[in-house]
Amino acid sequence: MKNFFNRFCAGAALLAALPLFTTTRSFCAEQDAACLTFEEYRKQLAQTDPVIEPQKPEQPAPKTEFKVRLAGPANVVLKKLGLDPAHPEKQRKIYFFDTPDRACLGQGVVLRLSLSRNRAETTVKFSPAPAAMPVELLEAKDFKVEFDSAPGMKKLTTSLGLKITEQSAAKALSGDPAQAFSPLQRKMPAMLGRKKIPWNKLEPVGPAYSSTWKTGCATLPETTIEMWLYNEAQYFEISVRTGPDPETVKRDTAALLQCLKARDIRSAPDQTGKTSFVLHARR
Repeated sequence: MKNFFNRFCAGAALLAALPLFTTTRSFCAEQDAACLTFEEYRKQLAQTDPVIEPQKPEQPAPKTEFKVRLAGPANVVLKKLGLDPAHPEKQRKIYFFDTPDRACLGQGVVLRLSLSRNRAETTVKFSPAPAAMPVELLEAKDFKVEFDSAPGMKKLTTSLGLKITEQSAAKALSGDPAQAFSPLQRKMPAMLGRKKIPWNKLEPVGPAYSSTWKTGCATLPETTIEMWLYNEAQYFEISVRTGPDPETVKRDTAALLQCLKARDIRSAPDQTGKTSFVLHARR
């Protein structure tokens, strides 16, 4: 075993001298001739040769976000849920980018800018999304796949987010939205079978002011309550993220509806989503 160990170290030293590796760190340290661990070896290969990479984790099954638009004054509903209307846990300003005739929304593409304290983020969302997607997207950081669900509706969606600077957000709102989205975000429409985004024709729509609360409800450990204000109109919603298996989705969906019923909280007749609420608002 000792001879094998010595031969491995000698072989590793020879590999370290090959031009494949751009780092000056060798496999065996010059001071004590200690070998790299397998994890260090694997990381170095990944850094120096993009063809050889550590195995990527398996993609988890998509979860489901079940949402219900609520009727009635938000203050009354929040108090029924035991929440303080004056103290949301999170507040954001939301902008969308679309053409005057809403060409992006018409083909199921949403371009969103979210601003909160010390954080700015752009998101490209597709709804509905195709079942098969390029590996380049599936492996991308901050790429999400989930089901959006509401009473009488369920569809697969995908999104890709990007943290940006406040300066980049300001430029986007001043007439240059493309620079606030990454090259991969801008490529997504073509990759998912949509038409090219006319970036030079986009206009900012907003802001919608978002406030969010978290609370337990019936058997659910956590639900999200979100209120949007836009053009003096109000959108109020409760949601739960559940799944991925169908039985869990069914159980948690029923629990949320039972929670609302027990507190005499009614759903709104119109279950239009928040994005359409803003982009289809009277101008």
